[in-house]
Amino acid sequence: LAVVLFSQDIRVQTALDNYNFDSVTMEMQRLCGDLPVSINGQNFTITSRLYNDPGNELAFQYAKERFINYGLETDEQVFSTNGKNLFGIKTGTVFPERVCMIGAHYDNLPTGSFAPGADDNASGCSAVLEAARILSEYDFPNTIIFALWDEEELGLFGSNAYTSQPSI
Repeated sequence: LAVVLFSQDIRVQTALDNYNFDSVTMEMQRLCGDLPVSINGQNFTITSRLYNDPGNELAFQYAKERFINYGLETDEQVFSTNGKNLFGIKTGTVFPERVCMIGAHYDNLPTGSFAPGADDNASGCSAVLEAARILSEYDFPNTIIFALWDEEELGLFGSNAYTSQPSI
């Protein structure tokens, strides 16, 4: 599959040139349990990211480690017994108080011990992780927050918790 992306701004074009379809695909395979994830040097398989499944926490820890590896500051917002949002932060160089967010939810359905959730929402998380990988290499005047929301399948709980009390 050939993906052709073009921008008239050389900085944007350089970022687009760094997009890697294989990287996005591998992230999705890791989040869906097709490939193991490495967290603190140990391998795990995520078979479900349902809000109360152990795979949900594995997905959180895996994404957090990815953000840290990209040199991003991380923060989290705990809003329920099991629910927590994750943020990878690239602080702006001129207007750090101005924020652009790129986000997706990391929990999924259906219930059960095996729920890979490629389209719900490993694909969105993979896009956020790929954007973080690419954009972490550049400086921007405004802050970029890469957000991964939890408990969205229960009723948008994670994003509602953030918008009612933004912690970042």
